[in-house]
Amino acid sequence: MDKPTPTTITITGRVKDASGNPIANVVVVLISPQATVLASTTDEQGNYSFTVAASSATRSYRIIPSKEGLIFEPVDRIQPLVGDDVKELDFVGRHW
Repeated sequence: MDKPTPTTITITGRVKDASGNPIANVVVVLISPQATVLASTTDEQGNYSFTVAASSATRSYRIIPSKEGLIFEPVDRIQPLVGDDVKELDFVGRHW
């Protein structure tokens, strides 16, 4: 029996420092294939999440973290979405 196609997909991740400690209040921006911009701010545990509409076609989303005084590795991520939730899309921040 096929599982039903979801109507939304959740993208989640965490922002932490090189020692693995969470970084709060990082603005994480998601840019859709249609150039729609969504923003999320990390919580005290460094977690962020986005919920986007599901599609039968593969779409790529760009995710970019930002906080004054920090640089991130990777700088951004291009994430293709096929139909399942995306978890552990993490970034590491360090002072520059």
